[in-house]
Amino acid sequence: MPGLDVRWIHGAPDRTLAADPPLQVYAFDKDTYILRQSKCTNFEAPFLYLLFGTEKALLIDTGAGNVPVRAVVEGIIEQWQAIHDRPGLELVVAHSHGHEDHVAGDDQFRGRPGTTLVEPGVAAVERFFGFRNWPEAAAGFDLGERELTLLPTPGHMDGPVDDHLAVYDPLTQLMLSGDVFYPGFLYVRDGRPYRRSIERLVWFAAGHHVRYYLGCHIEMTRMKGLAYRSGTTYQPLEHVLELRPRHLAELHAALETMGDELTRTVLDHFILEPV
Repeated sequence: MPGLDVRWIHGAPDRTLAADPPLQVYAFDKDTYILRQSKCTNFEAPFLYLLFGTEKALLIDTGAGNVPVRAVVEGIIEQWQAIHDRPGLELVVAHSHGHEDHVAGDDQFRGRPGTTLVEPGVAAVERFFGFRNWPEAAAGFDLGERELTLLPTPGHMDGPVDDHLAVYDPLTQLMLSGDVFYPGFLYVRDGRPYRRSIERLVWFAAGHHVRYYLGCHIEMTRMKGLAYRSGTTYQPLEHVLELRPRHLAELHAALETMGDELTRTVLDHFILEPV
């Protein structure tokens, strides 16, 4: 199965010479867009996801700041609405989790007409999406002829404030896995819920076809087990964004050999990094 047909912007050796756009836009298909923030604006270079249904659009994350995310998103929405003849589409802005590099653009959407901003935090996320028995039970969210499944995936953040979500889309068979699973440093602040979260993803995948896991960062190089150092702003030999089910199985197998006290583990496509 081929990967995504895209070369991501990846920074520049000298930021003053950078010609990258602040946000790169990639159309996975006509209703699914992936945005990447340039490393020349913030070394985190997070990925954002914009999904369209017949009634709503969902933006997952607003970036690390210092980029015109609202203007770029509005441009995509206007183009989509013109093609599909669906004016008045509601926009929901939510988050993979509440770390600053994923919520810094929230203020750009506050007060925007036709927009609901789901504030970070477990209570707000539970209330808006209708979760019951967080974090064990999933929730559905219908964009209009596009029913998403939202899976609580805590462990990356600290304890009771950990509002991390993974989002599965059956139409594209993509699992948007945030910061719990991506080609980079898998920072874990709480080992027990993190192990449960990976188990939850594995169990879910046993009953649903997952084409790719798409996270929020790329920090690995193309060389197996070798990552860029934290804070790098130029990654010319970076790993692809997409991970596959076999990679999740590798992480799960590694976790199964450990107790709740996780240990730093270097694997070919990511590095488990307990904090």
